Amino acid sequence: MKRKIRPLCETPKSGVFCSPDKYLTLQEHIISEELYPVMEYDSYFVLVREGHGTFIFNGEEFNIGPRCVLWVQCSQVVTICPNFGDAFKLWICPFEYQLLSYFMFTVVSSSSENGIVTGIPVIGPEGEEIDEIIRIFEQFKKLSDKRTTGSAIIRSSFLRQIELLFNRCASKSYSTYKFEDMPISRRASLYIATHSTANITPELVAKAISPGNALSDAEL
Repeated sequence: MKRKIRPLCETPKSGVFCSPDKYLTLQEHIISEELYPVMEYDSYFVLVREGHGTFIFNGEEFNIGPRCVLWVQCSQVVTICPNFGDAFKLWICPFEYQLLSYFMFTVVSSSSENGIVTGIPVIGPEGEEIDEIIRIFEQFKKLSDKRTTGSAIIRSSFLRQIELLFNRCASKSYSTYKFEDMPISRRASLYIATHSTANITPELVAKAISPGNALSDAEL
């Protein structure tokens, strides 16, 4: 995937894909022109059903097509840009961590959380994990129409399965997608996101992400 850098020119909007009334609901969106920047308070999964174009994560541009799966984190500002004359058809599911904490079967450590935040945000279009994620999305859609208590529990477990499959697929790119190789805009947002509880200053962030002193993934 070829990546370019673009500046953020507008104030991001929230509540577009994530809000309390959208949890455990599959959303279908058709986007035919460049969308304003979006920054949500929760993460969300995106399955590209049709269309070609780019998704811009904190200034980092990814070429996107059908069968691509994206996991957008709450630290990421995303702009969706379909190609001219084309339209994205997207399925989107919010992944609200507190709502799904019951289904977190493994211990979440600081290193594993950093792995999620710093990992590549796009996988696909090929691979066994992608095939399985698409199958889960299709089952999720069928259950979304029922809106029963029982189906809500199953849908929660489906989102957990997507998370596991995404991480399994994304882990294969760790050797080629490293913190020190990312554009400075993404390095800055990631450093701030993973040090949000620390006493950081603009000077400290600038020093940490500067080319000569860029932290490694392990240090992040």
